[in-house]
Amino acid sequence: QRSSSWAKDVRLTGKIIGSSKKKNISKTKYKYACLLEASKIWDLRQYIEVYEMFPEIEIILKMGMREYFKDLMRFMEIRDVENVRKFLKENKRYYKIWSKVNPRSAEMQMMVDLDTYDYKFAKDALTVRYRKRQNIYASDRKVVNYLKKQGQDFSFWLDYVDFIQRLGISLDKNRLFPKDLKTEHDKMSKNLKILNDEAYEDDIAEFEEMLRPYNLENKRYLIRCAKTIDELKDESNQMNHCVRNYIPKIAHHKSAVFFLREQSEKEKSLVTIEIDPVDKVLLQARRKDNAEPTSEQMSFINEWCTRRMIDNSALTYTV
Repeated sequence: QRSSSWAKDVRLTGKIIGSSKKKNISKTKYKYACLLEASKIWDLRQYIEVYEMFPEIEIILKMGMREYFKDLMRFMEIRDVENVRKFLKENKRYYKIWSKVNPRSAEMQMMVDLDTYDYKFAKDALTVRYRKRQNIYASDRKVVNYLKKQGQDFSFWLDYVDFIQRLGISLDKNRLFPKDLKTEHDKMSKNLKILNDEAYEDDIAEFEEMLRPYNLENKRYLIRCAKTIDELKDESNQMNHCVRNYIPKIAHHKSAVFFLREQSEKEKSLVTIEIDPVDKVLLQARRKDNAEPTSEQMSFINEWCTRRMIDNSALTYTV
């Protein structure tokens, strides 16, 4: 505990730590566990639970990587231990920079993905929600810097590129990086007309059955997947965005779209959510006119991600 009475409440190997904390801790199996340091920034009971299954947590604390320490404390479960150990073992070359900049877990992963020691570049990539494996068009740095300058995220740019390709327009340098991305995106979206929507109807209905276990409700909100083409069109109309143009991607299982609604008004759109159904990554969560969700709405979305094991780390950053 952060209070001076934390020692009175913690039992270690059947004994209560008394006022002489260091002396009493040194007589237990936790003498190297950094209990006193950990108690200053985290609940000690939870720290001991994590330490029991992942003793390496004290090394992370000693290295000064407090943000990563906090991320592990928030989300660490027994099933995650081997993956965390593997990640740390494979990326020892980053320890020196990580111990200096104190990164969050998402920032560490982005540095690894980009194969860079440039912490600022990795943070910028997270800000625009960059996903390296989906960029086959230009260098990582060029795309990230462009999107940061435009004030748009990676999904928005990928949608724009998809519109161009489906319109049969060649992808040259000027097309990939227009001076005003939003204007060109909206222009291409209007030019794009989805033909033969009926051909996708059965595929979307089948995909909805697969996605149904991801739905979640509480007393106020519900999150459910899109069921039909008409629902996607209605969502576009209500929210004034281009999710109706995702119909082919959804039908081909390249995108999964969910709706956040209130229980009292289940037909009124609040937030449109997109995930990558293959990697289970939260890509977008947008209100009307592509606005960010409210803090209360985002809290339920984060709860949904945690309970359905969806990676939401990238969406903790906003443009």
